[in-house]
Parts: sequence; C-alpha cells; structure tokens
Amino acid sequence: MKILNILIFCIIISTFAGCSENGNITNADSSSLHNINLNEEEKKQLERESQILWTVLDKDGNDKEMLQSNNEDVNKIIDIIEKHCLTVDNRDFKDLDVEDEYDLYSYNFIKKLENENYKELVNNMYKDNKLVLNHKNLIWYRNYFNEDMTTCKVTIEPEFVIDKANKDYLDKNKMNLDEVYQEKRVYYVEKLENEWKIVNIEKGALTKRNQAG
Repeated sequence: MKILNILIFCIIISTFAGCSENGNITNADSSSLHNINLNEEEKKQLERESQILWTVLDKDGNDKEMLQSNNEDVNKIIDIIEKHCLTVDNRDFKDLDVEDEYDLYSYNFIKKLENENYKELVNNMYKDNKLVLNHKNLIWYRNYFNEDMTTCKVTIEPEFVIDKANKDYLDKNKMNLDEVYQEKRVYYVEKLENEWKIVNIEKGALTKRNQAG
C-alpha cells in the first residue's frame, strides 16, 4: 500500500510540474520552444551549407556540373559577396563612405550607379534619418555559373538589425530597432581580366525575419 501511495504521489507531482494551473505550457517549456524557434534560421542555413549550391549550366541552361565550395572561383565569389554585405549592411551615418563598395564593382556598374546618383541618395538616406545598420548573418541559396565559368548568378539573403534611426523613419517604414530584417539579393558577377567583379545587383523587399521559421 505504501508503494502504491508513493507511485500515486509521484504521478500527481509530475503532472503539476509539466503544466500550469490553466493547462498551458509552463514558462520553462515556453522558453525551450522559444529557443527552438530562434534556432530555425540557423538550422536552415546548416541544411543549405550541407548541399552543393554551386552549379555550372550548359549552353541550354541545363545542369552540367556541380562544384564544391572549395573550388577556386567559388571561393573568390564568396569572398566578394561577403565583403559587399559586410560593407553595405554595416553602416553608420556618422562615418559613411559609399565608395567603399566600389572596389567590388565593374567599371560599367560604377558608371551606372553614378548616373543614378547612387552615392548622393545613400548619403542622404543615412544622414537624414540618422541610420546605423549592423550585419548579423548571411544565408546562401543555389547559384549558377555559365558553361565557360565567366559569369555567375548568386542569390543570398543577408540579415541585419537597425541599431539607430529617427522615429519618423521607423514609423514610416513600420520598422523597429534591434529586430532582424532580411533582404533577398541577386548578384550578377563576371570574370573581367581574370578578376571577379559585381556587374549588377537586384534587391527584393525588406522583410522581418520570422522567428518561428
């Protein structure tokens, strides 16, 4: 009988330990789930990194060859894209030099940006709104070389936070400080005089990272 009473007591204790009074998940369990959700983006990135993301296409646009991440051209392109994101997603209105990114661009792309008053527009946006960005992460997607490996289309999604900004800017764009934002980007890079350069960039809409994955 004593053993039976002890077993019943243990069952009752374990039941109350796993639930709150209203039957919802306890704070401890909720915290664990929150941590799982926060790690979803990291899991996705690890899954992508375990895949072969670099493909050579034939003249008809079909897969011809898969390249490992230790390929020389792949490494050079990764270096360029990482440098670009670390430059444009780590900016402070008090110490801003837009031309820092120009070393990664082709001559024609620089001319295109100059014709569009790119430098002036970026300077005005950061200084007028007292913007400070902080790069956090870089997510890679599938990327494609042409057959002779002189051009490559690279798709990534950088993640960054806004450390500082005017309230009017945040309200207008429905943004908040210290939240993680993502921007899908497609880079077009070419090998020019045996050196890879960015020749164009397409940017998607800015979105807030979904913490639930």
